[in-house]
Amino acid sequence: MFVAGTAVLILLIGVSRIYLGVHFLTDVLAGFAAGICTFLVLKIAVAKIQQVFDKNRTV
Repeated sequence: MFVAGTAVLILLIGVSRIYLGVHFLTDVLAGFAAGICTFLVLKIAVAKIQQVFDKNRTV
């Protein structure tokens, strides 16, 4: 529920930026893409770090 609410809020903020004329559609889409890429890179990095710590615990 929290993730869905956050996603809707992010989309509404992007739409409002276009509606208010502050940004173009391409600007908002680029921001969404940059955010998704950053999230994925951090998620992968955290998973790798957790693997290292899990291997060290079992030794």
